[in-house]
Amino acid sequence: MIAAAHQALAARHPGLLTAIVPRHPERGAALAAMFGAARRSQGADPPQGGVWIGDTMGELGLLYRCFPIVLMGKSFGAGGGQNPWEPAMLGCAVACGPAMQNFEDAVGRLRGSGALEVVADAAGVVAWVSRMLGDRAALAAVSSAGLAATSANLELPSLLATRLAALTTRHG
Repeated sequence: MIAAAHQALAARHPGLLTAIVPRHPERGAALAAMFGAARRSQGADPPQGGVWIGDTMGELGLLYRCFPIVLMGKSFGAGGGQNPWEPAMLGCAVACGPAMQNFEDAVGRLRGSGALEVVADAAGVVAWVSRMLGDRAALAAVSSAGLAATSANLELPSLLATRLAALTTRHG
């Protein structure tokens, strides 16, 4: 599905660069072979257009900052999805497929705030990405909505640390 979506989008947006970032970097070689793409783990810089495989550990935040339009993986079929908070927190426009059962709460909250779009298939991906690429105001609005929706979570680590410390002193 990603190959078909990329081809359709590249026809409408010459020079389009699609980065595929596997959750498990060991999948990089197979993805590179499938797409005829260069790999970050092999030291390859992103090409001027086409597909590039971001198969490294610890660089997802950097890649989200470089690619402001994100389609969540494992969200079509039986995958269960990936965490949409991460790209939304970094100001990305986020879309996912309908199979996000591992992140239903996040999808509901982000979708309700206008920070996430659920698309059904490759045609939906193409339409959404084309809109984001062609309408800077729409991209900025989705990005801002994501930043606003996730800002409430910025205090979570401090809140959890305080609660854990209180438990330790009571039971310590």
